[in-house]
Amino acid sequence: IGSSGTGIGHFKFPTSVTVDSNNNIYAYDYFNKNIQVINSSGVFTGTQWQVTASTSLTNQIAVGNNFLYFLDTTNQTVQKFDLIGTPQLPPWSTNIGSFTTPAGISTDALGFVYVSGNSAPNSGEVEVFDPTGALVNTIPLFPVFGKSTQTPGVLSVDLSGEIYVMESGFVQKYGSC
Repeated sequence: IGSSGTGIGHFKFPTSVTVDSNNNIYAYDYFNKNIQVINSSGVFTGTQWQVTASTSLTNQIAVGNNFLYFLDTTNQTVQKFDLIGTPQLPPWSTNIGSFTTPAGISTDALGFVYVSGNSAPNSGEVEVFDPTGALVNTIPLFPVFGKSTQTPGVLSVDLSGEIYVMESGFVQKYGSC
């Protein structure tokens, strides 16, 4: 879907994608610094919004409860948008806990936002935020079978609230919070 370039229906370097409950696709383009919406039929809707962000290839997006969340991994912030691109809150910081580098973002069915990342020293964690951006829980990521969780990557939360975190070479499952 789409082609190389700028403007609606064009990407230069897409780096994150997410799908909402209506099967609309949201794609973040690193070089164009925008998010484009593609409907469930594969047609660009014309909805395209610019994102004020750092120049990081690791920026991520997630959608849940009729909002899109943009994780700016360099500035360690999350920006909440409605599904037509209007910012809903000022960006909130992901370094409230002990993060040194956020890496992934996901949402659950209740509207909570999960951000995975590194925390010092040599460990990882998932920070859980309520829909307003308030930190409500921090889940430490412990090594499993001798594998380190010092650099957790992207994460996903399933419908029952189970948390899955990708690490170099494996995916680790954590219970719901």
